[in-house]
Amino acid sequence: MSYNDIYKTRVNVFGNKPTPILKMAVDFYEVSNPVNDIKKFLDIGAGQGRDSLYMAGLGFMVQSIDASEVACEQLLETVRRKNITNINIKNVDIKENLVLDNNFDIISAINILHLVDKEIALNTIDKMKKSVKNGGIVVISSFVFRNGFIEKELLKLFDDFDVLRFQESLIDDPGHPGQPEKHTHFVSRIIAKRK
Repeated sequence: MSYNDIYKTRVNVFGNKPTPILKMAVDFYEVSNPVNDIKKFLDIGAGQGRDSLYMAGLGFMVQSIDASEVACEQLLETVRRKNITNINIKNVDIKENLVLDNNFDIISAINILHLVDKEIALNTIDKMKKSVKNGGIVVISSFVFRNGFIEKELLKLFDDFDVLRFQESLIDDPGHPGQPEKHTHFVSRIIAKRK
């Protein structure tokens, strides 16, 4: 089942509340960057936009990217309906030539990197690290072992950043479209600040 098919089944497939690790990253960011006129957020794998909408509500200029045309269309409809002017949506697949500028305050890739080959995931992480401002934050949550990532590998990839939070744990998943039965995932999460 493709993500286009999954997103066609219902709105808010993964909920409408922001990802907890992103909220934590925002708290870290605001402590070290209390005054910033224009804050920019990049949401890689934005899906239907729960994190993009949250960050836009905090005043960030948001760039949302996702490979699913359906998800991008749904997010665009939400943005239009709510008259949100600080979200830009692009239908981009990170398997293609992902081009990022280098001036984001926060960049997140939540539950997306395990869906691509490890080489593409590593390339995306490298681009994220280069595209966040000094003092900016990268947030990643990804399944371990799915595409070749091993335990603590994400931590090692950020040895040149200040790691503000790192956690690996086995989580219970009650089920979701594409895999409706109860199952578990070993997840690696990191919040890292560029020095």
